[in-house]
Amino acid sequence: MSAVTHYLELKRKILDRRLLEFGIQPYLAYILAPLLFFFISFLLFYKTEYAVYIYSTLALSYLFQFSNKKKSDFLELYFKKEAFKKIRIVENALVVLPFVIFLLFKMHFMWALGLTLFALGLSFFKGKANSNLHLPTPFGKYPYEFATGIRKLFPFYLGILFLLLMAVSVGNYNLGLFALAMVPFLCMNFYGELENPFYVWIYNKSPMDFLKHKALVASFYLCLLSLPVFIVLAFVFPEMIKISIAVFVLSFGYLASYIVFKYVRFPQQQNFAQIVLLTLSYLFPPLLIVTVGYYIGKAKLNLQEYLK
Repeated sequence: MSAVTHYLELKRKILDRRLLEFGIQPYLAYILAPLLFFFISFLLFYKTEYAVYIYSTLALSYLFQFSNKKKSDFLELYFKKEAFKKIRIVENALVVLPFVIFLLFKMHFMWALGLTLFALGLSFFKGKANSNLHLPTPFGKYPYEFATGIRKLFPFYLGILFLLLMAVSVGNYNLGLFALAMVPFLCMNFYGELENPFYVWIYNKSPMDFLKHKALVASFYLCLLSLPVFIVLAFVFPEMIKISIAVFVLSFGYLASYIVFKYVRFPQQQNFAQIVLLTLSYLFPPLLIVTVGYYIGKAKLNLQEYLK
């Protein structure tokens, strides 16, 4: 078995385990995931003429997530140099392949070519092993989720700012609104990694006070990231200020609800049923009041074990 095959098989087994923990049979996920991907792609290109910018930004964000330095350092220690290069190339190619196929289908040939070349070029890029360069952040007081998250996903935030720039340059409010709506979902990724129970235990708070603290910190930091986007939209598109305010305010409810859902099964991942219910609540915001009201009691009960 070649090193690349061995690595891909190992990744598949890890993914299978996570899917089972999530409450989904792997074979079902492998069938439905491509169908869902192409359905969302068709929907995106149907809804906006600037979909290619959004689409390419999403593809690049996934590429950067798969190309973090710590992961590269680990692979380089485990595999020989030649095998390491092949793994990087194959993995990056697989990440962008669905995006490239759809771009070719929509006849965006130059975008597909550019995305392919960028993915292959990124395969050969690796930061210095002992780099002292650190991205400064305003999240130093409560550094766990936001400080680590923004360093990992900063290219994605730059992509959001790029979409905002495109929205302003072409006078398309919907594209700018999409950029604003993407900020809380970016922040949810910061909370996707479950911390060690010790980092919950150290809080001298009741479960409810702990959840309030987490939600307030998240809301303050979310405001720092989303406020620049909101201000630009309010200044450039003042006639749409009510919609901008509604999305801006709603984003805080989305992030706070995600934090509640995170601690319902802590330290285990959320299951499939929870994600479906949360997604439906995001699509129909009034439902969010009911779902959070139901799950906050479960989260408090679960946290009692760690906040004694």
